[in-house]
Amino acid sequence: MRCYDCNEVYQLKSGSIKISSNIVGKFEVHNVSFYRCPKCRKFLYPEETVDRIEKEENKLKDELLRALPIGDFVLSTEAAKILNISRQAFHKHNRIRRGFIYSIHFCGKKVYHRKSILLFKEKGDGRFPLSKYEDKNNHKYIVISKPSQSENDFSWPRPGKKLNINPPNYGLSSKDMKDNYKWRTN
Repeated sequence: MRCYDCNEVYQLKSGSIKISSNIVGKFEVHNVSFYRCPKCRKFLYPEETVDRIEKEENKLKDELLRALPIGDFVLSTEAAKILNISRQAFHKHNRIRRGFIYSIHFCGKKVYHRKSILLFKEKGDGRFPLSKYEDKNNHKYIVISKPSQSENDFSWPRPGKKLNINPPNYGLSSKDMKDNYKWRTN
């Protein structure tokens, strides 16, 4: 089998793989086989490995859901009322069946997470991250551009010089400000 990007032949390997998921975060699956491109280092997974990855992800998702307070979960009748649909329509809804609303089995009953129901009502997808995992590749940057030298209202200090910023005086004279400062420090 050849890689689509670099046209190299995939090599069959076995071992542990690290997976990052938006829902459960980072996890590892051990003793699996996979194909890896030697040049661009992309992975290709056989069907058995995909089944193991899905099983491990579902196990972790169930553990994270069970760690949430039981008060955050509701029965299907209340979930159907929140969505303004009948209970029968709730149970037959394809997206709900496929797990777009988080649910667990508790005391023989299937209960649904309230936040997930509200997200489903608002966006059509009730899934949200269950772990504190944050993707390192998805950073948000704030870029502050340096103003041009032609602007007279502010000039950037040279390296090594401190920027003089005076606190506002709020209409007080310098003597009143000194007295106020002495009063706060004593």
